[in-house]
Amino acid sequence: MSSRVSMLALLVPLLGLLSCGLKKGGAGDASADADTSAADAAPATVAAANAADLTHPADEAKIDPPEDAAITGWSATAKAAPGTGTTVATLAKGTLVSKIATHDKYVLIMFDAPKDPSKKVAGWVTTDAFAAQPVVARRDGGATASDAGAKDAGIMAFVVDAGAAVAPSGSVEVAPTGGVCPADFSLGRDTQCHKNCGAGPAVCRLARCSSNCGTSGPVCVTPLSACAH
Repeated sequence: MSSRVSMLALLVPLLGLLSCGLKKGGAGDASADADTSAADAAPATVAAANAADLTHPADEAKIDPPEDAAITGWSATAKAAPGTGTTVATLAKGTLVSKIATHDKYVLIMFDAPKDPSKKVAGWVTTDAFAAQPVVARRDGGATASDAGAKDAGIMAFVVDAGAAVAPSGSVEVAPTGGVCPADFSLGRDTQCHKNCGAGPAVCRLARCSSNCGTSGPVCVTPLSACAH
């Protein structure tokens, strides 16, 4: 009898230790699972390959989470700093980007690197890069295929009134209507109306002043124009 009592006295503490070990291990596993779940739920952060070259103003406002968008202007020039710095890339209309920050009238965007789509780069563009573009309409009540819904959408229109074409303010390249170009515009060899820039390239805004469009004088040419090639 005494030997059985001695064996039980030895086994009870041992079972207690094993029980504690199992409980601690279970708690540890649960904690590990929670950590893994938290890591899986965290959004992935993609750093721009040119992050070291970018300028960040003190009042830059971060967009979190980033906002997906597309370039709606004729084109957009992304620069390393708002309105200045080296050119990162010239983006064509329709290019998909992510807005990641804003400053004044500029937006910091991230997009696929033109020379290596497996990498992401970032740059500052003006808010005009995401502005609605003009469509063709008629003030005299005549309908065209391209002005459907323009009034409801609040889109500025290329207006034709009594045969005189008028381009929206700030436009440098528009389509002719009835073979007519707006005042101070010339019809180029690409059959588009280009703003005259004989007075200097400043009127071209983000476009360039070129004599390579078959017009009598230099005109503004966007990067996507046939006259640019």
